[in-house]
Amino acid sequence: MIWLRLWHRTRRNNPDVGRMLFRNYLRQHDDRALAYSTLKRNLAEQFPYDGDRYTSEKRAFISEIVCAAQKDME
Repeated sequence: MIWLRLWHRTRRNNPDVGRMLFRNYLRQHDDRALAYSTLKRNLAEQFPYDGDRYTSEKRAFISEIVCAAQKDME
């Protein structure tokens, strides 16, 4: 018997859309890309052995950028 899995991916539930919005926004806004780079360096120094904390500390910045990118699309 063959099992088939289907995923319904729409724009709203597709995590790749957020990643692409984030990437494209940083490509178009050098100042924000520099701020993200600085944030990552600082967090890497602060949490060299805590990848979960490093990731969670970036979350607010990433959310802010994704929201700005969505507003730009309107």
